[in-house]
Formats: sequence, structure tokens, C-alpha cells
Amino acid sequence: KCCTCGKNNLTEEELESLNSLRARSRVSFVKENQLHLSMLKHLWELCFPSEEVPEDCKSSNWKTLGFQGNDPSTDFRGAGLFGLQQLIFIAENYPQEFSMIRKNAVDYSFAISALNVSYFFMYYFQLFKPNTVGMPESRHARSTVMKVFCRLNTQDLDTINEIYSAAVIKMHYEWIEMSKDSSVNIMHFKNAIAKATEFIEQALLKQPMDVLQLKQMIFI
Repeated sequence: KCCTCGKNNLTEEELESLNSLRARSRVSFVKENQLHLSMLKHLWELCFPSEEVPEDCKSSNWKTLGFQGNDPSTDFRGAGLFGLQQLIFIAENYPQEFSMIRKNAVDYSFAISALNVSYFFMYYFQLFKPNTVGMPESRHARSTVMKVFCRLNTQDLDTINEIYSAAVIKMHYEWIEMSKDSSVNIMHFKNAIAKATEFIEQALLKQPMDVLQLKQMIFI
């Protein structure tokens, strides 16, 4: 159930595309699944191209990317396989920005923060099952925003990945700016995510006609 009031009703095509996205985003990461493991190895290749991929994908290198430990699979509990796919998306489609953030995210855990952004938008766009508990800052998109998102998602299935990528980049720059204040510490990092997601919301409220126009708004 979503956006079923007045002019913000979803068309049959929009609802079908949304349900397809819901199905794709609800897949848990299972490290015993060879397809899932191959995706994790691909992320390694994107991040550490000069180093051989460990057979079990466990390495202290993951911590330099911002995972909590040597086994990144434990960090996909919330965002699932979708969170991994979005990390791969930003690394492949925005390599310069991805590399820059990796090098400069010295005082926060980049990968964990990016997965939190994935989780935020999965909750925001109502991709989770109805009774899923969100993070403290989680909220659902208002109906006007949801309608715009669903229209764009019908046009381009990478809409949510473009939104995610822009939000991750914006989050980083917001944190860099916030960090100039000596009174700011890592406990305030959630404010950088909040500013980034609010930035995306404001762009969607302007009702871009297509994903190209949305990208012109959010990649500045």
C-alpha cells in the first residue's frame, strides 16, 4: 500500500515497477551464495585492483574502506545484497568521486555510512516489508515525493542508485564542512546524512521530468 490518495495515486505501471524494486531490494546477502560472493569480490577488484582477492573474501583491507571488520558480509545485515550492489554502482559510475571519498573519509567509516544511506532510502521509499523497523532518523517519503520517485523509477531502474550516489557524495561534503567546527565530533555524523537526504527530497519536490533532469539537480 502506497500513495493511494487523490492525485498522487500510482499508475499500474508505476506500482508494478515499485514492486519489482521491492523484490530486488529485499534479498539478504548470503556469503555461501556464489553469486553474492562474486559481487563482493567485484567490489574488492574495484577498490583494490592491484591486490589478489582472498578466496574467502576476508581481509583487513575492508576496514580501510570503512567496514567494521575483516569480514564485510556481517555489515550487510540491514541493507542486504542491495547495499552491496549500490556500493558497486557508485564505484563503477562515479569512480573519481568514489576514490576521492575513500581517500578523505579518514574520520568516519565510509562503507558503513554508505550502507546507512542505502537503508535510509529503502525505508524512505517503502521498499521494506510494512512492519520493518527503521533507524531513529527513518521516515517515509510524503506522497508527492513518492509519486515522483515512482514515475522516475518506471523510466529508469537506476533512479534509486543515482539518488543513493548523489546522497553519499553530498553526505561526505556536508561532513567535511561540519568538521570545520571544532565542537563537532563523530556523534554528529548523522546530521550529515540527514542534510544529504533532505537535499534529495527537495530535488524530488521540484518534480523533475526525467532522471537526466534529476541528475542535473542533485549532482552539483
